[in-house]
Amino acid sequence: MGASKGVLLSGIALIVGMYAVGIKKADAIIAGSAGTRVYQIQSDANARTGIRLALNDMRDNNSWSTRSKTIIFLADTIQYDIDNIQSSSPKKAKITSTSRFKGVETKVIAYVEEGAPILNKKGKRIGYDWTITRTYLIPSNE
Repeated sequence: MGASKGVLLSGIALIVGMYAVGIKKADAIIAGSAGTRVYQIQSDANARTGIRLALNDMRDNNSWSTRSKTIIFLADTIQYDIDNIQSSSPKKAKITSTSRFKGVETKVIAYVEEGAPILNKKGKRIGYDWTITRTYLIPSNE
């Protein structure tokens, strides 16, 4: 009778142990996928920031030209490319912003159109305001 109790207790301990290992593996999977999602969200936000930086560059620069710029800060690299689409009025451009954050890459494409001129206090034109007409998010395949 004592041997059967020992076998029963051993079986229960084995089941509880297997259950605990399963919970630990599930927690590791959940934590890993949550971390990847956080990186994806941050990469998306950084790519959208690249669009805003490009718009500021276009707004502050009187010359309307195709250009590319790379910004590196902390663990991220943001690159934006401004491509002229239409040079007649209103001018149109395509901005492609790419963010690489901790191995996750996100690309945002925005189509912009030239708006009203920005004037200084003396009434002299110092740039143009640009309006985003369409935006596309292209997440990484990871």
